[in-house]
Amino acid sequence: MADTFEAQWKFSLKDKDSKLYHKYGVPAIELANDGEYLAAVKLIDKILKDNSKVEFALLLKANYMLNYVTNSFDFGEVTPEDLEKAKTKTQKLKKDLEECIRLIDEALKLNPKNTNGKSLKSFIQKNALKETNKLLDSIPEKNEIVDTSFACPYCTKVIEVQEGVQDKVMDIECEFCNKTFKCYTGKILVIRGRTNAAWSYGPEPISITLHTKNEDINVNFKSRARFLVHRGDRVTFIFLKQILSQSFKENPSYIYNWSADELFKL
Repeated sequence: MADTFEAQWKFSLKDKDSKLYHKYGVPAIELANDGEYLAAVKLIDKILKDNSKVEFALLLKANYMLNYVTNSFDFGEVTPEDLEKAKTKTQKLKKDLEECIRLIDEALKLNPKNTNGKSLKSFIQKNALKETNKLLDSIPEKNEIVDTSFACPYCTKVIEVQEGVQDKVMDIECEFCNKTFKCYTGKILVIRGRTNAAWSYGPEPISITLHTKNEDINVNFKSRARFLVHRGDRVTFIFLKQILSQSFKENPSYIYNWSADELFKL
């Protein structure tokens, strides 16, 4: 996250505003100088409660809220269990930054020539808000967590995938048997055909659309096997190599449902 924003604010104060400035504004500035940004904001709020059209109060509150958000961005190491908390916290920080911009816009309506106000708004948009959006984009959904271990479909030993089983097309080589298999991993968008019951009249065509990082992929195959998947599940289709050939089979041999932690042979 970017550094806190510091400015030498200059305001034209009316008599009533001057009294509010010395009663609440000066102590708020002293608190902010000590890093007590939320306490400073509470004092500024007393001014805005009395008069919501005070230029210096609007800008100081925006400045101190920004600095509080800036200091709140150290989440430490985020575990999968903490993802929802991290996302909720980041969304709250983004909402605070958007409120900062609203406060600045109100101040600029009162004084369009305030260059420090314009600089503060630009600073938020190009730094804090940009970093917040980037952080939100980087927090995966629960069913998009990258897994690092995978059972080899040839020798069944658990192997560690260095880059993780990501939502894309990957070729994975087993460190034990040295055989390679192909994985199509992503979130299910569309299911066409029956997947939840076995039938005796021969294999039935099935088409499943996966949403991956790079593109949406249609996996088309025929199977009489019973396997349970649902729209929204994160799954991996596993393709084995043909016997005496370096090419992969057209039909997947297995499907692993990460959302349900189940493996099905097709």
